[in-house]
Amino acid sequence: MQDLERHEEAVENFDKVLALKPEDHEIFYERGISLLELERYEEALKSFNNALLIKPDEIEVLFDKVGVLQELGRDEESLDVFDKILQEVPSRS
Repeated sequence: MQDLERHEEAVENFDKVLALKPEDHEIFYERGISLLELERYEEALKSFNNALLIKPDEIEVLFDKVGVLQELGRDEESLDVFDKILQEVPSRS
């Protein structure tokens, strides 16, 4: 229970930071992680998508987006995102 309260508080704090720094992809990502822990999957997906709008090739965000899409039962979309990850990884070697 206490852990969930900490994630709720974290989301509120991330929202405050984003009001000041709306182009910070890491804050969107961390917000998405907290929402994921709270099982607020649609909101987590939106947060991950916002992070990816700022930095589209961020592999860690893409991986977590795959997980959220799977939680939402959107398997085909999750496979599309996973394909994007596979395309990105060789280019980083």
